[in-house]
Amino acid sequence: MLGEQHDSSCEEPQRPGGVGNRHDRPGQLPAFWTRAQQLRDLARYFRSIGVIDQQRLKHWALASTFKKDFEGRVKGLGPAVYQWLVMRKGVDTVKPDVHLRRFAEAAVGRKLNDHDVIEVTAGAAARLGVKAFELDWRIWEASRGGALPYPSAPA
Repeated sequence: MLGEQHDSSCEEPQRPGGVGNRHDRPGQLPAFWTRAQQLRDLARYFRSIGVIDQQRLKHWALASTFKKDFEGRVKGLGPAVYQWLVMRKGVDTVKPDVHLRRFAEAAVGRKLNDHDVIEVTAGAAARLGVKAFELDWRIWEASRGGALPYPSAPA
């Protein structure tokens, strides 16, 4: 069933002498435990709608929309997680992460919301004649490697 496999390579290393990581905030659970809870909640949500195996997950990904099928269903999971999930199941789209956001905002010269980042980047991919997920990957790799210098963030 979905969500039952464990891959220890996905775990973040713990700080010496304690739990947590760089995302910890005083008074909150360490980020690892927050993500673990989100994963449990996501698996629970998928079970509740009958998504219990890879085939059903792919069908859901191809037929779903963020607004109708994901928004508000799992606390803390938003458009970036939804886009990442559906991309992994074959939907040609992009994930509005920090690298894509910087690229898209630099291209249009203003701040963008997640929906606009997706639209601008997917539109650019279509005009370039490449798959959206391929452009996403290329931008991500170039940004991560420092090959894309950005002007200061738009106001």
